[in-house]
Amino acid sequence: MRRITRIVHGLLIGLLICAAGSGVFFIQTRIDRIRKPREAIVRELMYFPSGKFMRAATVGYDNLAADLVWLRAIQYYGQHRLTDLKFEYLGHIFDILTTLDPRFTDAYTFGSLLLADDAKEPERALLLLDKGMRNNPHNWRIPFTKGFIYYVFLRDFFKAGKYFEMASTKDGAPEMAARFASFSYQRGGDRITAINLWGEIYTRSENEVEKVTALRYWKRLVSEILDEKVNEYRKRFGRYPYALSELVEAGLVRKLPVAPDGDTFVFNWRRRRIEPASGPLRKEE
Repeated sequence: MRRITRIVHGLLIGLLICAAGSGVFFIQTRIDRIRKPREAIVRELMYFPSGKFMRAATVGYDNLAADLVWLRAIQYYGQHRLTDLKFEYLGHIFDILTTLDPRFTDAYTFGSLLLADDAKEPERALLLLDKGMRNNPHNWRIPFTKGFIYYVFLRDFFKAGKYFEMASTKDGAPEMAARFASFSYQRGGDRITAINLWGEIYTRSENEVEKVTALRYWKRLVSEILDEKVNEYRKRFGRYPYALSELVEAGLVRKLPVAPDGDTFVFNWRRRRIEPASGPLRKEE
């Protein structure tokens, strides 16, 4: 679903919504007072009571209405990501979106990651994915994402393995789904597995926000491991390594990691910690 080119018809959707019944009359009164009707409609969408209400109100124009909600979801996330980091309406927006367009699988996987990570609502993320599995029973990415959330955010490794295994049985599922099922059952809590999971998300996703999130977690986990290795080096030799290559020479790491985007890692002498060469991760990350 990438129908954003048709968003120019947003005003038409607003008129259709308003004509659908008295329950949407409130929107019309707002439109009459605002210069930019399309933007007004988008702002109001997240306050609608439910996706079912929206679907009835749009009387057959579900896909075009879903475009507006998708645009609003991106705007809402970006605005709060850069300001207060509060995402109280995020779950509601994605519920509306996936009711209007139940086959939009990216909305389930992307939305659930935002709910689990930024909104700190992993349980609500699981509910969104349950809805996705009901509406798209043959899709492998949705149960895979559910396994991912159980593994990384909830640390329930048995359930993670269950959903990775479920994903591996779907048509088109990559070999790595079965591999991660095995890892989850046998090596629960292994950070290397978590790093590999984030790496797979980064590599396979076509959603830029999702890729940024995956890369951020990948770098954070690797930085934590390297910090531990640096401290081991200091205990052994009485000093910090002058270069990270000394960790390899000391046998503490097999090789220095390179991030999926090509970034490397450096030791920040002032802060006494490992950071990506591209710059430190933000405090909340």
